[in-house]
This record gives sequence, C-alpha cells and structure tokens, in this order.
Amino acid sequence: MLEMASAKLVSLLLVGPFCAMLAQKKPSSFHQPGAAVRITHRHESVIECRVAAADGECVEQRINAPAGVDVLWSPISDPLISTPTEDRAPLRVSLPRASGSSSLETRVPAGAWQFSWADQQAALRVPPGGRLQVRLGTISGRCIRDQKACKLESNATRRETHVPPEYALAK
Repeated sequence: MLEMASAKLVSLLLVGPFCAMLAQKKPSSFHQPGAAVRITHRHESVIECRVAAADGECVEQRINAPAGVDVLWSPISDPLISTPTEDRAPLRVSLPRASGSSSLETRVPAGAWQFSWADQQAALRVPPGGRLQVRLGTISGRCIRDQKACKLESNATRRETHVPPEYALAK
C-alpha cells in the first residue's frame, strides 16, 4: 500500500508542473479564433476588339491569363472588436499562378484587417469562426471606340475587389 501511495505521489509531482505549464502557455496561432477566408482571383486579357453589328459597341475577345497574385493583410484597429492589433501579425498570402482563376483558403485571426493587392485596398472585419470569401478580378487591356472601329488598348488594366457587405468596413 505504501508503494502505491509513493507511486501516486511521484506521478503527481511529475505531471503537476507539466499541467501548470500547459495552463500558462499562450495559445498558438492555430488556436486563435478567426475565420477560414477563401481568396479567389480571376484574370483575363483582352486580345481582340471588334464592332458589334447590332449596336455598334465594342466587343472584347478575352483569354485566360496568369492569376497568381500576392495579397498582404495588415491588422487595423476597430473599436467594435476587442482583439488588439499588436496581438495579430501581418500576413502575406500568395495565390498560385494558375491560368484564368486561382484560389487559396487561409485562416485569418479575428479582428479588423486591411488587405492590399496590386493597386487595390479594402478593409474588412473577420469574425471569430465561420467562413468568408474575398473575390479579386483583373482584366488586362480594353477596347476603345475610334470612329467606326474598335481599337485594343493593351496597357489598360481594370481591377475589382469584392468583400461581402456584411464584413466590409468603411474606408
């Protein structure tokens, strides 16, 4: 009986400090409440312009283009969210260089964030838990009307960013 009591005492002495260490340890980024954010980017290039017979408007012929892009997420302060910015580090997400459309899902800690890509920026609130999707789009080139013809302006770029309205923050 004395041996059994000694064994229990030894196990408590060994396990007790380990449990206390686990209780004091800050949770890792894997345990931070946040959301799974899917980022998609669609990229097309205009390769030809023609005049539509019906209305005389320019019609673009497009092809898929490389859709890889870097998105930088920076924490910003928001009085409605209790997660301080110093508890969150900036994130860089690189979408694969697939042709036409590229997509990647990543976990973003809860809080207010500003993300930027190319010449675009948007601010949003990432809720704890759940999922959301951010859509990015690029069209390289455009058609412009020139008297009776349509001409390709290849150095023009149009970009758009879509954040679900329920998560968007005013700029």
